[in-house]
Amino acid sequence: MKILLRWACGFAAVLLTMKILTLFGGTMTWENIWQPIIFVPVLSAANALLRPVVRLLSAPITCLTLGLFSLVINALFFELAAWLTGIKIGFWPAMGGSIIYTILANILSKLFVKEDEDK
Repeated sequence: MKILLRWACGFAAVLLTMKILTLFGGTMTWENIWQPIIFVPVLSAANALLRPVVRLLSAPITCLTLGLFSLVINALFFELAAWLTGIKIGFWPAMGGSIIYTILANILSKLFVKEDEDK
């Protein structure tokens, strides 16, 4: 049940991210509703499988930029998940979208998904 709530929060965050991006002139377009529905698990899988390797390989440049390169990595993962699901988005909207999505998904998850208190 908790995984479905997290997915629903992620899906709502994707829809809100698209609306916010269009307010600032960015575009994030898809042809049918299944693309953003599939976007959340694809992004989660990419983060779980590829992020540790990418973070390890990019550690020197991340240290040199005082962690700012991690924003570029987030944008690239956001753009990769969009490309895999057929959503059209450029790099700069992906940069802003990844930041907006992260904030919204975390807020929605904190509001709607109850964590176990015995941990």
